[in-house]
Amino acid sequence: MDTTVRELQCCELNILKAFIEVCEKNQLQYYLGAVPSLSLVVWYTSFSYFGSINNVYMVAESKTKWVQVSAFIGAFMNVALNFILIPFWGIVGAALASLLTQFIANFVMLLVIPSLRDAAKLLAEGIALKGFRGTSVIQVVKEKIKK
Repeated sequence: MDTTVRELQCCELNILKAFIEVCEKNQLQYYLGAVPSLSLVVWYTSFSYFGSINNVYMVAESKTKWVQVSAFIGAFMNVALNFILIPFWGIVGAALASLLTQFIANFVMLLVIPSLRDAAKLLAEGIALKGFRGTSVIQVVKEKIKK
């Protein structure tokens, strides 16, 4: 087995072990303050993934200048929104700034720039699972309930 894989596995085990110790010692209340900001970061992550998909699309369609424009606008917006929101809401303001930045830079910009509207349409169809022929989660749940 590769040394790097072993190191990662050891790291994962140590993290899991630390988590179990925290749970066993009933210390979770010390982490409850992070819930509001983490609930925003979850959504931030989704839009960040959309940004990665957008970048691949733009490179494949020879629209690479928009990758740089998107990155610049996103960086500028994030700094500006952090400057505005952190004094009012602290870490939650920073998380909200990041979420808004990702949403605008990776979704709204596609709607605003005419040559990228096809990407916005594809992204929306992907989110809605348009053309997906597999069994939906709702169908599986309904079948399980019937049994």
